Amino acid sequence: MRAVTLLETLGFARREPSLPQILVQRAASTPRGAWLLSKILHPIDRLAFALTRDRWSVTTLLGGVPVVVLTTITRRGRTRSVPLMGVPLGDALAVIGTNFGQPRAPAWIRDLATNARATVAFRGRIVKVSARETSGSERESALAVATAMYPGIASYAERARRDIRVFVLEPAS
Repeated sequence: MRAVTLLETLGFARREPSLPQILVQRAASTPRGAWLLSKILHPIDRLAFALTRDRWSVTTLLGGVPVVVLTTITRRGRTRSVPLMGVPLGDALAVIGTNFGQPRAPAWIRDLATNARATVAFRGRIVKVSARETSGSERESALAVATAMYPGIASYAERARRDIRVFVLEPAS
């Protein structure tokens, strides 16, 4: 019997962005656009996810990228939920710590490095996952897929001037 993958469990599907979404992606790739969206979209997405029970994201509607809600456990035992672009990588899902090209890595990176257990939500479905950091060719593959989905990833990585950490999420056993 074939095991059900994380992508199948979440009902994760990627659609090609429309022309308006491509234009939003281009604007978001610029330094000013990324800064503005980092201040606006996360709070709006959090509200949208709260109101729709993790079903809809403003970022997905405007930018055409699939957004998941990753919930990690902080070092103090609290939960931290953050909307992130979900990157399909084989049967798993990757998340990338670009932080909109900011010099500091996002806090959820530290959370996953400390405790690999988390949950991921997509369109109302929530799955317990285990995270592992990628390296080498797997990391490069994830970055290539992410850049194909959203070309701004490359400019974020260039502006950040730090190693962009990539984590693969797989169903927790």
